[in-house]
Amino acid sequence: MSTSTIGSATLAAKITQPDGYDIAISNDGTATATVTYKTSAIGFGLSSMPALGAKHPTISALSLYECSANREAGDIMTVKAIYKGVGISNPKGMAQYEFNATTSSEPIETHPKFSYPPESPAVVPNELAAINNAIENNIEYSALSTFAPAVNPALIGPPAPSKSTQAGRLLYKLKRRGFDSYLNYGGSYRVTYIQSTIPSDYSDVGYAAPTIPNQPSTNRNWLKTAMSWKKQASVISVTEDWQMSGPAFWNPNIYTKPLNPASPQTLTDADKTLAGPNA
Repeated sequence: MSTSTIGSATLAAKITQPDGYDIAISNDGTATATVTYKTSAIGFGLSSMPALGAKHPTISALSLYECSANREAGDIMTVKAIYKGVGISNPKGMAQYEFNATTSSEPIETHPKFSYPPESPAVVPNELAAINNAIENNIEYSALSTFAPAVNPALIGPPAPSKSTQAGRLLYKLKRRGFDSYLNYGGSYRVTYIQSTIPSDYSDVGYAAPTIPNQPSTNRNWLKTAMSWKKQASVISVTEDWQMSGPAFWNPNIYTKPLNPASPQTLTDADKTLAGPNA
């Protein structure tokens, strides 16, 4: 009789007919082995089953995931034990990727023709206010129209009015024709992989990354929106979700991961540049 241990040495001593096992590796690197054996049905109960989490008889990387037993004629019990584990050395290399390109409705003012680049948009806030005022009061906004520029405290006296821009006049005509929104291109990305340990670091969630593994070809960056995991025997399945940015990328002043997570209030160099020096 075989001396292989099926869950415990005590159980192995009761086996009357070990039938061997089958093993398979799925496309994500998960190994599954099914061990079947026969033993006496006399006195067989739940405590006679292999313990969940017990190691496979010959492959230590696999642990018992589930077990079932079937009584046959002649007081014989056939036991079927299923073991799972990580079956390859580099499971992240077999990660599964899923990309979903979508559109969402956004205010027409945020279209790149009017709002980019963010640091110097084609339609500045003061011109946008003049456009909205013209629409509300049924006033033509033309090449002769002007708007009040931003106040510069360094200048003496009121600044001269600024002339309307082509982008501003285009926005005015579109809004007059009822175009208050547009469909903006975006996308979500999901990476699923397995490993043998439970993740312990979630500090990247909520922050942007310039690149991600096997990312789609887009001139954007990515924000990690979620991370989850599920444990089955010795297999930990990890899922990471990412959201694609707009053309101007995720705002670095908001979505840059702090160098020291314990001090998220510390301003970065980019923050200080945007805020300007102290007086």
